Amino acid sequence: MFRLLWKKWEAADIQNAGTMIHSEVAVIDERVDAVVDAIREVLGIDFVDLGEVDPQIVGALGSALFARERWQKAQQRETGSAGGKTERKSVRA
Repeated sequence: MFRLLWKKWEAADIQNAGTMIHSEVAVIDERVDAVVDAIREVLGIDFVDLGEVDPQIVGALGSALFARERWQKAQQRETGSAGGKTERKSVRA
């Protein structure tokens, strides 16, 4: 494929390259669909199609929720199970 870059491109070369790329993308899409179907089956849940939502935004939201949960658990440990503030001592060397 890289050798084609150094020669004069003809219409047939461009069409063949486009066809190769399209077929590779189709194979990848089929594999992704198979993985998603397997995850659905194992977890027993359906996924919601988010449309054109940026996956980085979704990841950032998930990270924020995870961080909030950890913070809440840390706050519960600090207040103790009785609900009142417990005295914490810091040990420094």
